[in-house]
Amino acid sequence: MPVGPDDKEMPGSSTSPCIRQKINENPTASDQRARQLCPRRLSTYQAGREFLDRPGRPTAIFAGADIAALGVLRAAYELGLRIPVDLSLVGYDNTALAASAPINLTSVDQAAHELGAAAARLLCERMDGRSRSVLTSTAPRLIVRNTTGPPSS
Repeated sequence: MPVGPDDKEMPGSSTSPCIRQKINENPTASDQRARQLCPRRLSTYQAGREFLDRPGRPTAIFAGADIAALGVLRAAYELGLRIPVDLSLVGYDNTALAASAPINLTSVDQAAHELGAAAARLLCERMDGRSRSVLTSTAPRLIVRNTTGPPSS
């Protein structure tokens, strides 16, 4: 199901696995009841519009994914907000899309390549007989681009 800058629904709509699971757990439950158990979410664009088009709006937003930040970016643009003068925006994942012009989204890079390499190495070690647990970690990095700055006065 698409998630992002357009006005399509995010996961959590009436067709999500969460809704199907709740209905399957109780076949007599109505779809309405399942919606109450797993509320419908707005697209990041719709949520951004509602969040930014009210008094006391924030000066910065951290989105859980770069694609989600693009929906907020669209909403901010349509509301006439200047990024980063009126609103700083940060995504997560440091995708190629975030780095592309004209977006240049500030993003958190979670070192996905290194995490994947470590996971593959640990899997191979386990398959070769390693039985003890191994703790590994990577530090995320903030990649500062054009969507963040100090709040305007």
